[in-house]
Amino acid sequence: MENISSQISGNHILTTGLGRTMQAEEHFCKVTRQIMKCVSSAEFYRMLGHVLALSEQHQQKLMGSFGVVAATSSETAADEFEQHIDAVACGKQTAAANDLTYTWLITKIIQRKIDCYEQVLSIIDSQQLHHHKRILGAALSDETATELFMQELAERLFLRQFPEHASLA
Repeated sequence: MENISSQISGNHILTTGLGRTMQAEEHFCKVTRQIMKCVSSAEFYRMLGHVLALSEQHQQKLMGSFGVVAATSSETAADEFEQHIDAVACGKQTAAANDLTYTWLITKIIQRKIDCYEQVLSIIDSQQLHHHKRILGAALSDETATELFMQELAERLFLRQFPEHASLA
């Protein structure tokens, strides 16, 4: 009996973790669409379009492979990021400085997604559910690469805005 109850508990923890991951993906899509309306750099806009499509693919895989729906929340994280986006859009910075701030916001959301995927993979390892690992590991790899690309893009945007600081990069 103990084995069945621990399996049910493990499945609940996994389902909760997957729900948080889906929620992070949905939040990312919402914020990315909003930022895409504001960016000035064509390179950044294309990058956002690419990572948005990737996030939508991750959501489809989570739904298709695991039947996941997003966990319910108070949306405070999404609201906070939307307030930051509005503040940047209404500010008096240059377009390049705004884009630099948007890369920072996107990177923060990507880091949250990475944390969610790492937590779920940890649960999978502890429950020895290795057949699920491939899908989630691929998504984690995508997120890590995206974070790296965002950091590189932020450096390029920074150097365009502040060329006198090229020695710092």
